[in-house]
Amino acid sequence: MNNTKGTAAAAVTAAAGIVAGYIFPPVCPVCGGLLASGEGAVHRDCLDRLSFVRAPACSCCGRQIITGHQRLCYDCSHSPRHFIRNFPALNYDDTARRIIADLKYRNRRGHAAFLGRLMACCYREELAGAHIDCIVPVPISESRRRDRRYNQAELIADALGEELSLPVNPHILIRSKKTKAMKELGAGDRLTEIKNAIEAGDIPDGIKRVLIVDDIYTTGATMEACAYILWQKGIESYAACACIGSDY
Repeated sequence: MNNTKGTAAAAVTAAAGIVAGYIFPPVCPVCGGLLASGEGAVHRDCLDRLSFVRAPACSCCGRQIITGHQRLCYDCSHSPRHFIRNFPALNYDDTARRIIADLKYRNRRGHAAFLGRLMACCYREELAGAHIDCIVPVPISESRRRDRRYNQAELIADALGEELSLPVNPHILIRSKKTKAMKELGAGDRLTEIKNAIEAGDIPDGIKRVLIVDDIYTTGATMEACAYILWQKGIESYAACACIGSDY
């Protein structure tokens, strides 16, 4: 009887997946065109439209900088950082902006898996050598989660964790309240606002070093706030993001 129930449940799940595939067919995150079966997560020709972060780059946040004579970008040279280093995959140009917008506002959750795998491809060796205990996605408020039905940073973290064989713990950091629109605030106000909105959550024993994951890094205020809260708890952190704004 139990086996019959299990078989029926599996059939229902499979059928739901097929239906979902028709409602939300897999699309290329770059051009938005449909992907053929077995084509992968992105059209091969579209890869050339992605702007990967290249050297020279800031030795702290990882954003591209104009000259190799600089070690740090302007933001990192003027603001303290409590994360060891950030690993960004893409420059936040028009293509990356569209991918993130589709993920956050148009329910294209498959883009998160693409971005997580992309981040793993870019920094697999560095992250493997960082001795990370777990991945911690940047949290969103409960009201935003209800509206969006998911946390895009957590989806990206799940894909990255699968690629790197690292556990993901979304409960180590919690968002205690919704913040103001960050684009309306300066760098200092952003940091204050986000520090007042993020708290340490349930931290398991033995967690000494984590990887904080987010979709976009602009001024670094959100990542710095998360790293600072963990630092207060005696936890070191690296950071990783799908996209990063430029320094120029």
